[in-house]
Amino acid sequence: MDLVETSVTKRTKRKESIPMNVSEDSANKDKKAKPMEDGRYNADGNDTPSTAMLTMLKTLTEKVDNMNTNMATKLMAGLDAAIGTKVDVIIGPLIEKVAILEMEMRKMKGKMSWMVEIKSTSQDGIPARHVVKKVTKTCKKGGDMGLDKNNLFENKVFKTKIQVPHLLDTASEETWSDTKQREKIRKVSDGLDEIAAAARKFNKPTSSTPQLKRQTKLASSQLFPFIGNSTVKRIITGVIPSVLAYDPFAVVEDTKIRNLLHFLLDDEEEPDRTSECSVEFYKVLITPREEWRTPTYCWLTNWHMWSAMHMFHKRSLCDPLPYHSQRIVFLDQCVIIKLVSDFKEFNPKTWSATNIYKGIFNGTYPADRITNKKWLQDVDHLYACHFINGNHWVALDIDLGKETIHVYDSILSIVEDNKEIRNVCRPFAKMIPTILNAMVPTTLRKKSDKQFAVRRLRTVPQNEKPGDCGVYTIKVK
Repeated sequence: MDLVETSVTKRTKRKESIPMNVSEDSANKDKKAKPMEDGRYNADGNDTPSTAMLTMLKTLTEKVDNMNTNMATKLMAGLDAAIGTKVDVIIGPLIEKVAILEMEMRKMKGKMSWMVEIKSTSQDGIPARHVVKKVTKTCKKGGDMGLDKNNLFENKVFKTKIQVPHLLDTASEETWSDTKQREKIRKVSDGLDEIAAAARKFNKPTSSTPQLKRQTKLASSQLFPFIGNSTVKRIITGVIPSVLAYDPFAVVEDTKIRNLLHFLLDDEEEPDRTSECSVEFYKVLITPREEWRTPTYCWLTNWHMWSAMHMFHKRSLCDPLPYHSQRIVFLDQCVIIKLVSDFKEFNPKTWSATNIYKGIFNGTYPADRITNKKWLQDVDHLYACHFINGNHWVALDIDLGKETIHVYDSILSIVEDNKEIRNVCRPFAKMIPTILNAMVPTTLRKKSDKQFAVRRLRTVPQNEKPGDCGVYTIKVK
């Protein structure tokens, strides 16, 4: 506007017409408007406003150029600052680690048995590198240990508490709109949570941190399925313990003892009421050692074991179950005798399962022991009483799943050699796997020619008085 007003004010008003003579008019007509040096016309050519417009355009152009220069400078400065900050965040920890590694290398340099040194040569400015082996001091007892006696007791271990970071929820929909990206972030967050949980285990618990559940460590006496005594807690892993805990070492009730004594006294007064073998059966069990008629009078026989296993079978049908699991079977004594007898002519290549063995496997034989439990499908453990060496009873725990026979021996000194124990248990170690190969489907168990392992336990209670091994064997069941 100032330029326009200046141009307007510079304009002069047209003079009033004054009569001119002819000579002046002709002279004026001969005069022509001459252009100026820059190509524009002078004031007489009426082109002065164009000059003002060009000046304005130049001014605007300079201002725009200055604005572009300022904006580019500020933008580049901001980007440099942001990039520098991010680079510092990433490179900062790396620089610290490199510094730590350099410090460790300096420490290790003094402990290394060899090192590279720079050696000057005859020519100045051209050194040579060579490897120098350090001489380590030797110990009198342990030889060359490479230990620094001065710093041997100076190194101390400092325990530092691990700082567990607070993990934010970065996998929410508000943060990540892309489902794939959100899923990746969620997996990363779960991994960090696991690392944080593992780090908490190394910290000592405080009043604010929750107490971790203590893991129970079982003693050797707590690993057996019986109570033993009142000071040992009955702990059985892997199964639900029975409500009715059975303790084979518990003291017999007085009422049961009185009823048994009345039964024996009535037989003496009226011998025809009961059979002699029944009375003799119980007399063998209750007669003290001092009153034995012969040194082997109260030794238990197969009939005693048959009666005991029949009693255990009846108890296994009770509800609640007095044993630690329902997946157990007590083998009848006649089954044990048959396995030992048939093993003398046993040939695994030609042997085939007879109806008796099929009934034993399916739990339908003998007729008074029907359980309808199939081995390995419904049964994990077989319990049996085995008479060895012609004078000794041992208890057998046959684990079908682990293919192992555990032998409970109350007098280890009678048969000291473990090879002999494996020989007397070979009928079960070889014939039971053959029965499983013939009866168990391959989907449940792969056929194998490998016999069961036999292991005699060395930490079981021992019987100090020989002659009670039969009673001990029954008690183990």
